[in-house]
Amino acid sequence: MSKPQIIEYNGTPTHVILTIDEYETLQSSFDDLADLQAFDAAISKPSFPDAVAERLIDGENPARVFRTFRGLTLAQMAQKTGLSSPYISKIESGKGGSVRAYKKIAEALGVTVDDLVE
Repeated sequence: MSKPQIIEYNGTPTHVILTIDEYETLQSSFDDLADLQAFDAAISKPSFPDAVAERLIDGENPARVFRTFRGLTLAQMAQKTGLSSPYISKIESGKGGSVRAYKKIAEALGVTVDDLVE
């Protein structure tokens, strides 16, 4: 591997000239790093049992699926979120809910708001 050529302007390095082989090696290293970062991000997300995934695939409301997976009753969820049980029930029935409410529910369940949106 040859030494890269550095071009300066007023004594400050501004450009580097590489051979195509050096460039391709560098690009491959960046691609590998991106793959590793994507893998790390994927494994850092919580995983759920197949039964949870199946319920979601079957179209059940995600807020209800995750709440029951966590073993929480509506009353317990209301206490954790500061929302009323009827309001949470309304959200779980797909009949509305504010972004603020979804944020509180997501936080209480350890999921993201995106996980709750059908």
